[in-house]
Formats: sequence, structure tokens, C-alpha cells
Amino acid sequence: MIGKILSMTFKGLQWACVMIVVLVVALATVLILTGAVDRKKAAAAFEVLRGRVKEEPPPVPVGGEWRDVQRVRDQMEATHQAQKADLAKLQDIVQSGLAQLETDRKQLEARRVELDQKTALMKKMEVDLQQKKKDRVMEANLPIYQEMEVEGLLGIMASWDAVEIVKVLRLMDPAQSAKVLEGMRASVVYHPPSEKRVKGQVTRLEQVVAEMQRVP
Repeated sequence: MIGKILSMTFKGLQWACVMIVVLVVALATVLILTGAVDRKKAAAAFEVLRGRVKEEPPPVPVGGEWRDVQRVRDQMEATHQAQKADLAKLQDIVQSGLAQLETDRKQLEARRVELDQKTALMKKMEVDLQQKKKDRVMEANLPIYQEMEVEGLLGIMASWDAVEIVKVLRLMDPAQSAKVLEGMRASVVYHPPSEKRVKGQVTRLEQVVAEMQRVP
């Protein structure tokens, strides 16, 4: 009995729902036909009844709003162009600075080379001057060297190099020069025995002989 009542109640509710839908459709049709409601609004209402809410796109700015948007865009574009111009100027300044630095570097390098050349020339002139002084001293002392004993002269020449020894020997009397060379040959300082020499060693006498063989 209760089941029949529930069944009849459920069917009554179904019929009531159907009738409500039919009435709503009929009412909407009448409103659309009379122009009270347009089709878009009616379709939106049906979508709401079906649980579907359609999101509206953001409104397109018109009139004053559009002018404000355009003004902002123009300001942004002007700012962008100004920044590009500033960047281009900065790049030009940097490039100019780098070029100037390279020019300065080349000038400094040229001055350094010139200074090195002058320094080398001054050192050479100083060496030549010192050598000339030694030569003048040797020439001034030549009469003394001529009269000295060979052993004493060899003692003085022990601190000279081969070039200086040969210069004096060429200025001296040939007979005296020959005595000096013989004294060197007999001296263990100028010509040590072969067993006392380091392998490959060139004696002072051999250096003097080699220098005398050169064309002055």
C-alpha cells in the first residue's frame, strides 16, 4: 500500500516537472515572439537552467577608454625608442673610447721601442767610451809594458781579456810580443798541462792566439 502511494507520488512529481518545463518553454516562446526578450538572452537563460554559465569576453575599450589605452601605448613606444637611442649613443661612446685606448697603446708601444733603442745606444756608447779609455791607458802605459819583465807583465795581463791582451801585443815591439807569448806558453795560468784541464777547456793562450788571427 505504501509502495503504491510512493509510486503515485513520484509519477505526480515527474508530471509536475514536465508541466513546469513546458510552461517555461511556452512562456519563453511568447516573450521571444512579442520581442520582450531577445533570443540571445533566452539562450543564456536556458544555459543557466542547464547549469552552463558562459564567460563573457572582457569588454573592448571604446571612446575615452580607447584614447587612454592608445596614449599609454604611445608613451611606452616613445620610452622604448628613447632607450634605444640612449643605448646607441652609449655604444658609440664605448667604441670611441676603445679606439682611443688602442691609439694610445700603439703610441706608448712606439715610445717604449724608441726608448729601448736609445737606452741600448747609450749603453753601447758607454761601453765604447770605457774601451777607448782603456785603450788610451794601455797606449800611455805601453812604454812601461815594453820595459817590464815578462813575468810581471803576465801578472798584469792575467785580469785582461784576450781582446785587450792582443791590442797591447800588436802595439808592442814584435820581439817583446814574442817573448810574452812564449811566457804564456810556459805559464800554467795561461796554458796549463792537458792532464790538468777540464774536458773541452780553451786555455788563455789559445784564446789570445785565436784573437790574433782575426783581422783587426
